[in-house]
Amino acid sequence: MLEARTFLDDIGEAGTSTFAPQVRRALAEHNRRVHAHLAGLRHIEFAGAAGDPGCEQWHNWERLQASGAKEIPQDFDLPPVGVAWNSIVSDLDPQSRYRDFEASTTMALRKSLCGGNTWVNPSITFRARESMLIADVEPRKTREAVFKHIGSVQLPDSLLEVDAATHFSEALPARRPSSSSELLAVYGALLTHGTDLDAVHPCSRPLGPVLRPANQPIVLNERQAGVAVEGVEQHNRAEDRIRISLLAVDTHGVTNVAMAIVKLLGFDLCPRLRDLRERKLFVPRGWPVPETIEGVTVRRVSVKAIERGWDDLVRLAASIRAGKVSAAHALHRLGSAAVGDPLHRAAQHLGRLLRTLFLCDYLAIRGYRREIHTLLDRGESVHQLQRANHGGQVATERGRRRQEMAAISGAHALLTNIVLAWNTGRMDAVAARLHRDGLGIEEDWLRRIGPAYFLHINFRGVALGRCRAVSGIATAR
Repeated sequence: MLEARTFLDDIGEAGTSTFAPQVRRALAEHNRRVHAHLAGLRHIEFAGAAGDPGCEQWHNWERLQASGAKEIPQDFDLPPVGVAWNSIVSDLDPQSRYRDFEASTTMALRKSLCGGNTWVNPSITFRARESMLIADVEPRKTREAVFKHIGSVQLPDSLLEVDAATHFSEALPARRPSSSSELLAVYGALLTHGTDLDAVHPCSRPLGPVLRPANQPIVLNERQAGVAVEGVEQHNRAEDRIRISLLAVDTHGVTNVAMAIVKLLGFDLCPRLRDLRERKLFVPRGWPVPETIEGVTVRRVSVKAIERGWDDLVRLAASIRAGKVSAAHALHRLGSAAVGDPLHRAAQHLGRLLRTLFLCDYLAIRGYRREIHTLLDRGESVHQLQRANHGGQVATERGRRRQEMAAISGAHALLTNIVLAWNTGRMDAVAARLHRDGLGIEEDWLRRIGPAYFLHINFRGVALGRCRAVSGIATAR
């Protein structure tokens, strides 16, 4: 009986212990790995909020390392390590106390980094919490306040207003509609192709040949660099438009070849790379680099390959600029199947150099990195607007031919641009009115309010019930 009670008492004491104290004790006992881990972090500049335990322990450990100490000196005041570590770090042996403090520093620094109280300024993942948040501004300067002044609207109303200003209904059939019924048929075809609504009007039969907007439908899971570059190049060819000098894309929208071609066309391709393994700095062979970035440097750029293919690169860029070949087709031909071709090799190595220059600016210049993220977020908001406009799937009996798919995709893009144009005009009017009333919005804040907001637009309301307004527009023309 006494032996059984003793055995049960031992089990009870073991059962009350949790796993966390065992982890703390194991870290303190296996100090070699802990010390090597901390030593590998010494070149990183950590910063933290005042009074943060993790940051304070780290800076005190750095002081001990700078002095070359292998134990805690008698006159060294350790920072608070918390209740959980007090019983461990309070060891009387100075060397054991030093090892215990290193283990405590490791856990405290990890907790502070995850909680955002300690940060690394150049880092994206472990950046300061304030840099991840929008500026603290007054409610009247928010996007919701601006669109509250704009008010709600039906999609056809915005369509009619934009058409009255731009006359896009004349560009689609390549002539002016001769009657209100014909104009109504154009609107019906646009809504039938560009939304997931069916039979919005008796006249709204699918009119594939009528809809001819500039559009580039692409197959899913393919690189989008070609169509993205072609869109910017077509835009920049027009002399009456504001020239685009920067194109922000995600990982699927960039290749090394595209980086080179884009630079020769006069603008920059700025990607947000998803994987850390793609954030490498490519330099020419034999190029000296600082020791601090040796681990992320790859010497695989051949200057001779760029020189040998330079004339062909310039010729290709000139052909794209002259309209002899589209950028989408050229980049498709210079894909992975072209490995070994001198032109592909030259573009590949030049693109690696340009990607390195971009990454240096992207990682080192905070304002530049924030601008790229703003542009990408603006693009994602446009995608949300497109899904709100066409939330369903394309019917199986539609889009079987390339011409019909181009009509569907083009109508969808045109309706999206109509919403963007209408919102932009109303935002400008609201901003001007608030400025006249002495409630002006700061320029830096206004430029970050995108026109892709759509909660005030009714996409599923009256489709083409504004026949009287349509007749008025047709008569005015």
